[in-house]
Amino acid sequence: MQFIVPAEPKLCTPPPVGEGWVHEAKFDDWRIRLHKDGDIVRLYTKNGYDCTTRFHALTTALAAVPARSCVIDGEVTAFDPLGLIASHALHFRIAADEDIAVSAFDLLFHNGRDVRKLPLIDRKDLVTVLVMGAGDDRLRLRMALMMAWSS
Repeated sequence: MQFIVPAEPKLCTPPPVGEGWVHEAKFDDWRIRLHKDGDIVRLYTKNGYDCTTRFHALTTALAAVPARSCVIDGEVTAFDPLGLIASHALHFRIAADEDIAVSAFDLLFHNGRDVRKLPLIDRKDLVTVLVMGAGDDRLRLRMALMMAWSS
């Protein structure tokens, strides 16, 4: 499966008004694409750089995802011994494998099917099933806040 250029978030003030908007926290760590195709697992940065060898423990987590193939969009984050976000450890490459996790926030492909045209909420349901099915705490879900903003 070839690299797909990721959608970029847009900053807007105030947040969009109306129903159907999803708002998520961004931890300012590394955007990552998790590609699984059978037994082959690859991890890519948002610019398409293959970082599979850099995050070996994450490849094990992705291999456990219950799907023949998938592409998951997420963010790599490092944590300190108390479980708090430690972005500096990731950026300065001092985080150990056991201190790194991926927060999955979207599913782009599932078992050979392009699911990007599905509503985001449906893709989030699918990625939840995959992440929970992997049973590895290095693969996590990014929780979304879905609400209507009033002006």
